[in-house]
Amino acid sequence: MKTAAAMRAGRKFSAAEAADIIERLIEERDILRKLDMGASRVESIICLRTGFTGEPPYTGWEGLAKALSEALDERDRLKGLHDKT
Repeated sequence: MKTAAAMRAGRKFSAAEAADIIERLIEERDILRKLDMGASRVESIICLRTGFTGEPPYTGWEGLAKALSEALDERDRLKGLHDKT
């Protein structure tokens, strides 16, 4: 980001430039908040509907992915059994 480099270099900004920078930061913050809220809901659903325990090997993002993958594999297996009947 050019602005960050300029700030580190000690460049002074006008009030209008500072207002623009603040406005961009507010927009970025709002985007990140929306993304974060979405991630929280997804995590909750995975925790509630899979074998995720939070203990090894189900820890962190990798544990969430493992639990989701196993749940989807089981769903596909059961679907396959149902389709055969």
